[in-house]
Amino acid sequence: MTDLLNLAKDILLIAKRNGATAADAIVGEGRDTSISVRNGEVENLEQAEAREATVRVFVGQSSTSMSGSVLTRDSLERLVARAVDMARLAPPDPHAGLADPSQLATTFPDIDVASDDAITADQLRDRALEAERVALAVPGVTKSNGAGASSYAGRSAMAASNGFERISRRTSVGNSVSVIAGDGAAMERDYDGHGAVYWSDLEPAEKIGLTAGKRATRRLNPRKIDSQTVPVMFDRRISTSLIGHLTGGINGAAIARGTSFLKDDLGRCLFAGSVTIIDDPLRKRGLASRAVDGEGLPVQRRALIDKGILTNWILDLRSSRQLQLP
Repeated sequence: MTDLLNLAKDILLIAKRNGATAADAIVGEGRDTSISVRNGEVENLEQAEAREATVRVFVGQSSTSMSGSVLTRDSLERLVARAVDMARLAPPDPHAGLADPSQLATTFPDIDVASDDAITADQLRDRALEAERVALAVPGVTKSNGAGASSYAGRSAMAASNGFERISRRTSVGNSVSVIAGDGAAMERDYDGHGAVYWSDLEPAEKIGLTAGKRATRRLNPRKIDSQTVPVMFDRRISTSLIGHLTGGINGAAIARGTSFLKDDLGRCLFAGSVTIIDDPLRKRGLASRAVDGEGLPVQRRALIDKGILTNWILDLRSSRQLQLP
């Protein structure tokens, strides 16, 4: 993977030669394979490979970012030159800039987010077909809305003019199925799916199919209830959406701008005392885990909500400087 790192370092040299006072670059490549089936037949098979470079350049306190997918020398020269020219025109930002070298991560925990499994298209097809077969066998399920399976393998390198360098790999696999229960105007649709870093960590296709089928049939014959005061239960599938409203509200950029509805609520009780929400970027084999953030800074496990109380903002380097927080 040193080829990607060397390319990132070359971008830094080009930026410096064009007049940038500081820069960082990320170069990545990946392969994505996905297959979809319906009614026991393969409907679509796609394989895609992509490479991309993203560069952020600073001219004094002004900066801009640009990306490109053609990584020839001439293309990178033009990309970086345009980025530097745009940075010269950008308004200065006293809070922008790379991390101080003393802030950079120097150790990288093993979070195990890259598998060496070579997943074949046949494996993906068989898993998608099995999930669909099991879902269609659930009593009350009448039609397939399609099933799919996918795999991704990627690697990336980051280099910055403050001395930071990092090479990383990431893999993921997924499986899902959607089915329809009932007939005519009484039809109901639902689904299930699962994603993981390792193939061996995926939920069995049989479980995914059975859950999808049961969810669809459970929707049949809905009825109204009388107006009353009752506890509200949310399906676990919308937990990401619910937490997304919280994380959007405690995002450092929104706090610094004063536009967040939670801007005055740090240290206040927002949830029941039984609720604690943990941000753990170091969770092993986590789909969103990371050993370091996008600016080369170390990350750690921390509570966003501790026994109902809002305890932390989600900060990047710029917003932490703006808010004068570590």
